Amino acid sequence: MAAMMYRSSDKSKAAQKYRLHQMAANTVISGRDMSREDIEMLERWIDEEVPQEERVRRLVIMSIGGETTEQKVKNIARYYNVTPSDEHAERLADALNRIEGIEGDDTLRLIADLLREGILSVDEANAMTLTHVREI
Repeated sequence: MAAMMYRSSDKSKAAQKYRLHQMAANTVISGRDMSREDIEMLERWIDEEVPQEERVRRLVIMSIGGETTEQKVKNIARYYNVTPSDEHAERLADALNRIEGIEGDDTLRLIADLLREGILSVDEANAMTLTHVREI
């Protein structure tokens, strides 16, 4: 049976999945591993019609590591050239948090900045915030 071929301009789900499996095969041939879970996750994103740019953003966020959440957040900020903002709104929020007995830190500010810039989704920012608070 002959393999199905798709034009590079074909944006159908079947064509995208075909290219995904070709990429997975090439990855394995090059000596790197690609897990079945990763392939299934990418197929799910194709089925959900997640735009290509969003898939790339999600993969970048997932692949940037760090031994702690603080390190991961700093690495993401460095990758996207985001520096902690120190504007009036942040200083006011810090002051109000201290009144309530909550102490903020640079990592929480960076998470907020990454969220504000559209680099992190709300769910990603919430998960990183919770993980970071548990670590400190």
